Amino acid sequence: MEKFVEGVDYRVNLRIDKYNSEESLKNKTPDEILNVPGNCLTNKGINLIWKLVANAPLVDNGTDGRWEWAFEHDKSFIGVGNADDNPPTSGSAAVASPTDEMLYAEQNYNPSDVTITSFHYCYMKMNDTYPLAGDNQKIVFQSTFLPGVACFNWYEWGIANGNGNRNSDEMLADPFIIRQGPLGPSSTPPNDIEDVSPDPVPSAGTSYDPVNTPADPTHKTLLNRRNESMGRKYASATWIITVEISLS
Repeated sequence: MEKFVEGVDYRVNLRIDKYNSEESLKNKTPDEILNVPGNCLTNKGINLIWKLVANAPLVDNGTDGRWEWAFEHDKSFIGVGNADDNPPTSGSAAVASPTDEMLYAEQNYNPSDVTITSFHYCYMKMNDTYPLAGDNQKIVFQSTFLPGVACFNWYEWGIANGNGNRNSDEMLADPFIIRQGPLGPSSTPPNDIEDVSPDPVPSAGTSYDPVNTPADPTHKTLLNRRNESMGRKYASATWIITVEISLS
């Protein structure tokens, strides 16, 4: 009997267009374009995909740690973290686990530790019209990390169906969730997180007081996760992340 082996080609690519000044953004000429291929689906992310395919009942109240809903425009976020500011081996696989609804920096976030070497992370809402799906066997997510936002070393990223708030109204009210600090005004180019200037920073959803954290990190499902050294984002920079996920 002839044996047939069926396989699925799962491909992911993250692209970061780095505009490190207002001039480069205005001219639409990135100072750097970084491509990071591959990542790891989480256990909860995989389970949620199959439930959505089967139109199975979703658990959206936290029972058994589940927060299940589709990755719609208003409920999709790209998250980045500094993973303790100790860069993991480039391209190392993320490990799916019972806590895989959170980035590594979230799991270890300590509100009382706001030093440069502590854990910091940020979830950013989708750009208009994203995610895109239904063509070319892929889905595309895109978020823009604005000046003054996520100003730390980026060592991990993931896609989630929330930013930690329980419902879509709260997600809309808080288009990004930031855990970074302390921030203060600076007249010189920032070298450390303490030197990051908070101006300009959109007000909605911003929490620069690490003790006052309105969102619960567990109120979402992390679809995938990846460890990679992606560089350090400073206050003047605008970084645009585009993630393409395809199956064939």
